[in-house]
Amino acid sequence: MNPTDTPVLKSRLAEMADALGTKAPGESGTKAWFIALKDFAVDEVVDALDHWLRTKPKMPSPFEIRAILAGRLSDRIEAKAVAEKRVFAAGAHRILSDAERRAGREQLRQVRAMMTAAAPHEPDDWWHALITIWRRGESLVWMQMVNATLAWEHSGRPAEWIPPNIEAQLEREAIQAEGAP
Repeated sequence: MNPTDTPVLKSRLAEMADALGTKAPGESGTKAWFIALKDFAVDEVVDALDHWLRTKPKMPSPFEIRAILAGRLSDRIEAKAVAEKRVFAAGAHRILSDAERRAGREQLRQVRAMMTAAAPHEPDDWWHALITIWRRGESLVWMQMVNATLAWEHSGRPAEWIPPNIEAQLEREAIQAEGAP
């Protein structure tokens, strides 16, 4: 509410007091009602007062009307959250039910197969598998390259394989050394 809504509030409170056979609040009482309910719209306050009049036989206090309004606000917030949850769930289902979901399932199946497969005979088999992929001319993804480089450094840097990023660095250094006087 804003201060221009005070006459509406005063009028409604006077009508309620007359209907319930009590004294209507004066100027200071109306100001107190306004202060207690100013964070709600005047239409909501009038509706809450009407609801009170239909359900209670005595004049309400500002606290009681505020409790009604707060309960309604809470209900609206909860209803909005439920609606947003439904929208989110529908969107998530739509995202998870397309081709990416099938691709993700296939990748998980492959990971499960690798994890349940027999343990490698040699601890460095995974590293040798990466080297084999690289030697076939296939490119390694960044994480494979990082892991292969770390394994290469950890194993004493065998000459049979140099990680692509290290090989490129060595070639750059060699080319720069040739051009130096």
